[in-house]
Amino acid sequence: MSRNLVIVESATKAKTIEKILGEDFKVVSCVGHISDLPVSEIGVDVDNNFKPKYIIPDEKKQVIKDLKKHVKQSEKVWLASDEDREGEAIAWHVKKVLEDKKLLKGKKLERVVFNEITKKAVIQGIENPRQIEPHLVDAYMARRALDYLVGFNISPILWTKLPGSKSAGRVQSVAVSIIKDKEDEIKAFVPEEYWNITNDFSKNKESYQGKLFEIDGISGKNLTISSETEANNIESEIKKLEYKINSIKSKARKTKPRPPFTTSSLQQDASSRLRLSPSRTMALAQQLFQGLDLGNGEEGLITYMRTDSNVLSEDSLSQVGSFIKTNYGDDYHNIRKYKTRSANAQEAHEAIRPTSINRTPESIKNFLNEDQFKLYDLIWRRTVASQMAESENKKTTVITSSENDKYKFLSEYDELVFEGFRKLFPQKETDKIPNINEKDTVNLESVIKEQKFTQHTPRYSEASLIKTMEELGVGRPSTYASILNTIKEKKYIWVINRSIYISPVGNALVEELKKYFSDSVMDYKFTEKMENDLDQISNGNLDRND
Repeated sequence: MSRNLVIVESATKAKTIEKILGEDFKVVSCVGHISDLPVSEIGVDVDNNFKPKYIIPDEKKQVIKDLKKHVKQSEKVWLASDEDREGEAIAWHVKKVLEDKKLLKGKKLERVVFNEITKKAVIQGIENPRQIEPHLVDAYMARRALDYLVGFNISPILWTKLPGSKSAGRVQSVAVSIIKDKEDEIKAFVPEEYWNITNDFSKNKESYQGKLFEIDGISGKNLTISSETEANNIESEIKKLEYKINSIKSKARKTKPRPPFTTSSLQQDASSRLRLSPSRTMALAQQLFQGLDLGNGEEGLITYMRTDSNVLSEDSLSQVGSFIKTNYGDDYHNIRKYKTRSANAQEAHEAIRPTSINRTPESIKNFLNEDQFKLYDLIWRRTVASQMAESENKKTTVITSSENDKYKFLSEYDELVFEGFRKLFPQKETDKIPNINEKDTVNLESVIKEQKFTQHTPRYSEASLIKTMEELGVGRPSTYASILNTIKEKKYIWVINRSIYISPVGNALVEELKKYFSDSVMDYKFTEKMENDLDQISNGNLDRND
């Protein structure tokens, strides 16, 4: 019999935490939510202040039975579900079920959270218990009720109108609508022909290229070569002229590193850099957070992966700073304290970072599978880079002009002067500037004409869709992966070569919903307002009567 019972969400996490806490603690998993709204009947009483009716699903009854046994054998119960709205709701439901079954009489109950699964963080969590946060629970229940009512009331309409559709979700339908808007934009796009002209120049056997960017003082968007005939006429005239270096100008440019990862930025970067889907990224991050065996048992490798925060703790700032100075030198260190961009950040209070910066990716590579290693490596480098010095570049612009100054050609060069954080995120090398000086005469070697057509804006990738949803306030970072997974599984969209296409069913779904709900469920502003209201509930600024 263990004096202390700790209830977590995940069985994998339970093993790691139990090893840390020792024999006086029994750690068990409730395997996620133990209560939910019913499927077969309406579970929200709209005439009674939207009171929810939560039930215990059949598949959770054995879990409850096991929990009852463990609670009876313990003196103290610790609710240690995750530090977000869902985790708070899970803790609340577990407490309610145990109270309803009169299992907590004479026992002390505490709420604890672990931002990382390490010995230090787990012990610190146990030493600093808190109460269940009612505002977070209210926000979860409001979201669940809202999503439930939308699905429960709208889905039957779709089944009648669109037999091929599965169901309608509040945020998922808006995500499909965003994709349809892009598809409509692409279909309406009419490409226009234009031509690029580039000259090959040389000086003392060194060659370089310059792109035509000005004719008779007309440049930029105002300069368009729209036909082959026009391009041929310009080429004919260009070949008759002499050329000189009009100007060479250099300008220093500094680039700051990006802040540590939030849930959203991790999903975007893992998609673009590692080609991992958001759902795969979150599954891997969950594994890294819960703990992997590095030879001495499971240990959590990163902090909690559902967070809106860019903030690093003072302890981690000190760790990262020492690592940079020791391994790269004092010149590479530049302490930065980032502020969370989201005004309504309500999830964990720290960015995603390694639990120990001294645990370099290479030092644990043999203990991780390929995808785990790639994601941990990305998180580690992003964290360290965020505290490194800016990179310094010298950007040089060369303008080569015809003898009569009618035609001007642009050449650009970017030289890395000091790598700073690019030690960890190297930039692509560019051509080196040739040995030329202002007023030098240069030789025209050849003229290159290229026919081009204006392109429609690219289709969304999973990364760019997440970025757009974040900008529009549709959903929240912790929900993006599940939203994308749901609309893919329902075949409302297809992902082909990393580009998102809307399916005929998805297209019909949006058109049908917009007929009836264009000013509510399908309105981006309505969805954004709902998310902001839910955040206000989380923060205690809006109660259930508002």
